[in-house]
Amino acid sequence: MPLDVVTPEIRRYLLGDLDEAGAAALEDRYVADPALLERVRAAEDALIEAFLDERLRPDERVRFEAHYLASPIHRDRVAIARALRQRAAPQSSAGRAGSLYGWMALAAAVVLASLWIVARGGPPSQQAVGPQATRPGAESRVPRPAPAPPVASAAAPGPSPTPLPAPSSGPSPGPSAARAVLALTLSPITTRGGEQATQVRPPGPVDLVLRLEGTPTASDRVYDAELQTVDGRVMWRGRGRAAAAGSGLLTTVRVPADTLPADDYVVVIATPTHEERGRYVLRLRSR
Repeated sequence: MPLDVVTPEIRRYLLGDLDEAGAAALEDRYVADPALLERVRAAEDALIEAFLDERLRPDERVRFEAHYLASPIHRDRVAIARALRQRAAPQSSAGRAGSLYGWMALAAAVVLASLWIVARGGPPSQQAVGPQATRPGAESRVPRPAPAPPVASAAAPGPSPTPLPAPSSGPSPGPSAARAVLALTLSPITTRGGEQATQVRPPGPVDLVLRLEGTPTASDRVYDAELQTVDGRVMWRGRGRAAAAGSGLLTTVRVPADTLPADDYVVVIATPTHEERGRYVLRLRSR
């Protein structure tokens, strides 16, 4: 999307220049409207490109650096876009542009598909980002999925929970893979030191439901979630709604564990306006 066709409302929202009521209203709309969410994500990519090309007006550049780059998640996105440009530098101008926009389009498609599915309560089986990601094109064309199956809960310090296969709802017009569901409760951390719970991933398709402890701020409605390796590589992105007051939880997110390699991960939770709310350690093992 060219920057000059981005609507003033979305542009001000991304630059942090929209008042709180206007930002909350826009978030409520794009959570319920995939087409609007796509426009917001495309506008975000266009804003990053304009920043790297030094095409932002001086006042917009100040807002971008002070607001957008204040978020570690957004600094990572700008760093990825810059790295893609440097990687494509030896190519011709046409080849460089094609490579950059192709990668950005693929990344945007993965994020859009994951947010669309999480906003409707369906399984995020196509939300992985990275070498094992699956193209979400077919996912975005299917009807609204049925509600998520019940899950078995487990506390983080206790033994690994036993996977429960998702119950069948009867004959289906098309084939679908049965997925197991595991639930795990994680406490927030300030450092990565100390003993952390280890989750053993069973073989086969499995979703990991992460119940993240904390207290939502009264104005929080939804959260952006990222699963990162300890060196900062983003492996999955999604979205979860703020938990009910008094529940002891900040939010709950559902991660396709079978698409992730066994590793130590950091779950980062932030508001759509890029205020970080918590970090959690997840140690995922195959055995």
